[in-house]
Amino acid sequence: MGITLKILVKIMNTLMYLTKRIVVYSGIINIFLVVNASFQSLNEREIRHTACYGNGHQSFIDANCSDAENIYPIRLIAGAKPSSSGCPAEMEWDAPDSLVQGCCVPDSDLDCQAPVNTYIPDGASNYLDTCVGRTMCRKRPAFRMDVLKITTCNSSIYPTQTHYLYLDYYCIPDSNIGRFPLVNETNDVTGSLIYLQGSEYPSKTSVTAMTCSLETDCFEFINIYGMHIYFEQDNVTCNQTMVLSDTSGTL
Repeated sequence: MGITLKILVKIMNTLMYLTKRIVVYSGIINIFLVVNASFQSLNEREIRHTACYGNGHQSFIDANCSDAENIYPIRLIAGAKPSSSGCPAEMEWDAPDSLVQGCCVPDSDLDCQAPVNTYIPDGASNYLDTCVGRTMCRKRPAFRMDVLKITTCNSSIYPTQTHYLYLDYYCIPDSNIGRFPLVNETNDVTGSLIYLQGSEYPSKTSVTAMTCSLETDCFEFINIYGMHIYFEQDNVTCNQTMVLSDTSGTL
């Protein structure tokens, strides 16, 4: 028979992913799952969009995939060029292409770079929430971070604030995504991907409780990764839960 894993979700928005040979069947769940051996490296098209702080057309993060793909943000990074580069604190709308290329294109060897999530969690969350599961992100202007607060950067080498922001993201084909409640996905290739997404994702589900079952062959295993899990608060209390269980009981 193999291993069977059941998931019970109550009123939630979530994005997750799984591993190994899997059969997914039955259930209604507002979630996005993926099957793979390593969450850090999905075998999907990866894109980087960079924007400089300022008031020009190059000052907006405008991430998008094709109409047949879904966005999953990987990382949002702020960066500063060395003071010796002569890059302006703000990029003007009429800046020459050579200046934009020199000041807005990341160089991990020379630049001061930091993950936005570490220093401005809400800023990173806003990008995630307006991008994940969509074909395009809401267009947003690049913001700056205080270099003095970035502990990995030498403030004597860099200016007081960052110059640019970049977003790395995956474009996940619709053809790889199964949507509840009409899901019956099978994958016989070890280490390949299966994504599961709720029919209303990324909007919240209108169903109060739902379940799904995942099954694999004997001596195989299932890895589940939460890519985007969003619970709503009722005033100050979170009344939603997600329960994972196998044949031996709750995990």
